[in-house]
Amino acid sequence: MELKQSVRALCKSAPRELLDDFIASIGDDYFTAFSAGEISEHVRMIATLGQEHPVRVQVSNSEGNDFRIVIVGYDYLSQFSMICGLLSAFGFDIRTGDIYSYSKRTAASRIVDVFNVTLISGEDFDRARQREFEQELELLIRLLSEDAIQEARTRLYRFLAERIERMNEPLTGLLSLVKFTFDNNASPDSTVMVLESEDTFAFLYAVANALSMRGVDIRQVKIRGALGKTRDEFVISNSWGGKVKAGAEQERLKKSVAMIKQFTRFITDAPDPAKAMLHFDQFLDRIIEVGEDNIPEKALSFFGEPEGMRRLAQLLGSSDFLWEEFLRSRFTELISIIAEDKVAEPKTAMQRQLKAALNQASTVRKTTLNQFKDRQLFLIDVQHLIGANTTLFDFSGSLTDLAEVVLEEAARICFSSARSGKGSQQRFAIFGLGKFGGREMGYASDLELMFVHDGGDSE
Repeated sequence: MELKQSVRALCKSAPRELLDDFIASIGDDYFTAFSAGEISEHVRMIATLGQEHPVRVQVSNSEGNDFRIVIVGYDYLSQFSMICGLLSAFGFDIRTGDIYSYSKRTAASRIVDVFNVTLISGEDFDRARQREFEQELELLIRLLSEDAIQEARTRLYRFLAERIERMNEPLTGLLSLVKFTFDNNASPDSTVMVLESEDTFAFLYAVANALSMRGVDIRQVKIRGALGKTRDEFVISNSWGGKVKAGAEQERLKKSVAMIKQFTRFITDAPDPAKAMLHFDQFLDRIIEVGEDNIPEKALSFFGEPEGMRRLAQLLGSSDFLWEEFLRSRFTELISIIAEDKVAEPKTAMQRQLKAALNQASTVRKTTLNQFKDRQLFLIDVQHLIGANTTLFDFSGSLTDLAEVVLEEAARICFSSARSGKGSQQRFAIFGLGKFGGREMGYASDLELMFVHDGGDSE
């Protein structure tokens, strides 16, 4: 009570309604974390927020590469993950922090985020860089204010991936194990989740982004890192605004956070980091929808390994068509193919497989041909996208082999049907032209064909 009175005495110039709302809504824990002088400075910064400046930043250089960064602003979903990601993009390792927001999110809600960070070796955070940080943060917050969350994420993914590659800062620490502890008794309407792990670069961003992607609302965070370890306490609620219930809901959240955190390690390997993260979010949704019991255990285990995540990042960040097509219709087949390292068959094997499939299909052989073609085409595409030693010549050759195999069987079926009941047999040949004839087929290639047959009679 005395602290709040001291704050009021120091904030006489602040609008009375704003100060009353702040003191009543920010939560008692906030007042144990900061002095009256620090709180009055937060209030002063909040009083300057407006449409032109939805967020304010204060930077102080305590010693060497150590900085204290205070951020206040309006309260939006996914905001904390954006701030953590941007700090990582500018080369900051978050050591400790205290993150607060109003108990209920409304149009009047505000946030106070205080970070103690260390700049990694080789990076700089002079006045120009500080201004760049503030401008980029304002842009992201404006996107959130317009409910353009995915657009904000896309911008941050690409910005972060580009900066990390330039900094040459490895993200291998994101593969470290995380210990989860949940407490549903500490708060009347929220869940307290404690994470313990190795203190590695971009860890907090990976976790915060994972929670945000799964619809979890982060209301408060205490970040405590020391001696290479971190213990982070999150006050969260689920997408419906309630507690994260013990049992299946908490287990799903643990698996999702762990997998997204590990997947983030490989976003710099993806051709398009934003596309890879978006598709991976859908990948997790599909796993939940299909049910883990319906997915081979070997495949699930594989995606918990670094090589599994690397392949997924490469694939999911490469092709919208492949992902959307197989997400809808062949999801379990997709993950089995990736996990079991299946590759496109050689031509002789494809011939045997197609003949066997057609022999088993008593009718509708056209459907069998199309199904075989689609599956083999997917295998060829996957091998090209994630195969370390697959060249463009290998890819073109495999596409041409597949076209020849399917065309050969289609011609045999048609010719057999055309001469049914006739005593004579005309000779014929099919010539491949263009890229098909030159064995230079690609993704957009069609088949240019020329049919030649005996002249004979008018039939």
